[in-house]
Amino acid sequence: MTANKFRNDPFLAVLLKAAGHIPAAKNSLRALGSGAACDTSLRRRIWRLERTLSASQLLNADELEELGDILRTVERWVDAGTYRGWISDEHCVSGGWFETVWSPEAEALAGHCARLQACREAMEQVQVVIEAHKIAGILRGAA
Repeated sequence: MTANKFRNDPFLAVLLKAAGHIPAAKNSLRALGSGAACDTSLRRRIWRLERTLSASQLLNADELEELGDILRTVERWVDAGTYRGWISDEHCVSGGWFETVWSPEAEALAGHCARLQACREAMEQVQVVIEAHKIAGILRGAA
């Protein structure tokens, strides 16, 4: 089946999109799980999600919630490595501007967060389409 046939079917299109995020999400989970800031409990949770994705499986609703919890933890790490400061410039009409600076660690973590969030959103879209198909089936049966 070609990619064009996938794009013509909305359900297959969201599946293809979600599956396309799995390799990057696995790599990000692996990197986060091996990080120094990761405690044993968090490492175990990350490992379970990575194992599910390694089996090329989509995450279920509970696993998506678990991924959301992990993302919130990592986002706190990013915030801890972020500095927002005022840059003065006498030639600027407003006298300067605010600039956000990430530490190298925070920048790497932010990249992992972005990849995992994209995967999570794509898999949530699959869940929405599955629910829509169920509702459509119920409505067809009632007609």
